[in-house]
Amino acid sequence: MMDFPISTAVNTPIHKKTFVEKSPMTPAMKKAFASGVEKIIWRNKLSATTLPVQPGRRVVEVEVFEVALKSASVNNQLLHSIDKSLHYHVLFLLQHGERYMASMGYKGSPEQTVREYFATAWMAYAELPLQIIGPTMDDVVDNFLRQIHQGLNDYDGVPLDDAIQALAWQKRQDNEIAKLEKLLRAEKQPKRKFELKQQITTIQNSTGDIHGQAEHAYAQRRGQEY
Repeated sequence: MMDFPISTAVNTPIHKKTFVEKSPMTPAMKKAFASGVEKIIWRNKLSATTLPVQPGRRVVEVEVFEVALKSASVNNQLLHSIDKSLHYHVLFLLQHGERYMASMGYKGSPEQTVREYFATAWMAYAELPLQIIGPTMDDVVDNFLRQIHQGLNDYDGVPLDDAIQALAWQKRQDNEIAKLEKLLRAEKQPKRKFELKQQITTIQNSTGDIHGQAEHAYAQRRGQEY
């Protein structure tokens, strides 16, 4: 990862107490925040005023926070607490020792709550796959998420919202298959084993063209708009 343009630099430490006061936390979460986070630095402000891009319809600004963790265990609830205290999108550069992890929550607009967090593996800072790409802030954020979650690159030409829904659906299908396969391994009755195999095959066939399903969801949504 190359450092973001100097025009976006903030490099201001933020006291942990700031987020505790601005975001309602349970006592347990406050304790986890205090024990799990070493320090927070506001690294960058990405917006149409600091980058040669246009404002987005969904995204106005992205704050880049470097969060030093006391362990390699990542608590998404801590990230969510920070997200809730702000009105902008947040790109987290989590740091533990000499390793980094990029994490970002997906939300359709700043007013919406985070639906899901996507993250890279732990890696050297230079290996983080983050680049500012796109003519608008919407594109910048969408591309960050696609860079962080490589699986989203399978959906070229499909809006990010539909691609994420397709991935979530695929995950549910995979979990259901794993559940049925576990039952199959334990089943003794031939008739029941056959039924379970049929169920697994049906689900596998339904997940064959997940890209096509994402495109279909996009087409349906476009049809409802007109």
